[in-house]
Amino acid sequence: MECICQSKPSVSEILGLCAERRDQLLQTCRLADQDTIEQAKAGELQQFASAELVSRGTEPLLLRGFKDIPNPTTGEVERVADGERSTVQIPCFVRFDGKDPVTAPHAYLIPPAANGFDPATIVENLHRHGVRVEVLTQPRDADVAVFWVKDTGTASEEYQGHHERTASFVVHVDRRTMPKGTLRVPMDQPLGRLVFQLLDPRADDGFREWNFYDDALSKGAGARAPIYAEP
Repeated sequence: MECICQSKPSVSEILGLCAERRDQLLQTCRLADQDTIEQAKAGELQQFASAELVSRGTEPLLLRGFKDIPNPTTGEVERVADGERSTVQIPCFVRFDGKDPVTAPHAYLIPPAANGFDPATIVENLHRHGVRVEVLTQPRDADVAVFWVKDTGTASEEYQGHHERTASFVVHVDRRTMPKGTLRVPMDQPLGRLVFQLLDPRADDGFREWNFYDDALSKGAGARAPIYAEP
């Protein structure tokens, strides 16, 4: 039996168009990267911490009923789509809208391993994405945003091998000493927006969601996220 992927023609068309307009596409990407860098340097980079599905209303969907029929050869009961037809109205969700806008910091600071938290896996993932990471060669006193847990929990059902972590935070700016070896991840780089989505504890599909911060956040209300931000 031959399986025909209905999306193949559209994917081929998209790739063909990208090849045809290669120079224009590359220039658009360069401009977007430069815009991200300039906004981050000016402290004006805005990001959404979450998103919501938006419906364009209800639309009719044609359904066909099923019948359970014994297979004449094996005797096993098979479900065959030859029942009555019916039409139902369903909501049609077509896009995501951003929620909870946040002004991104100048950088994120990740102190060396302490209190059971080891940032090695986080750094490995940042490097895989091509994110630029700096290392403090000397201790530094700095005003930093501290993320204190207001409430937190994990999903009861497993998804892709994880019980997703939810959390809300109270953010206070405090004077802290960042020790030698602290990792600094600046926002003024082409992947600055990705840096926010991965590292910021408020982002709803980053390292916090996927349990990278669990050693700290699982302690519950009053715990501190294992990452700081330069306001």
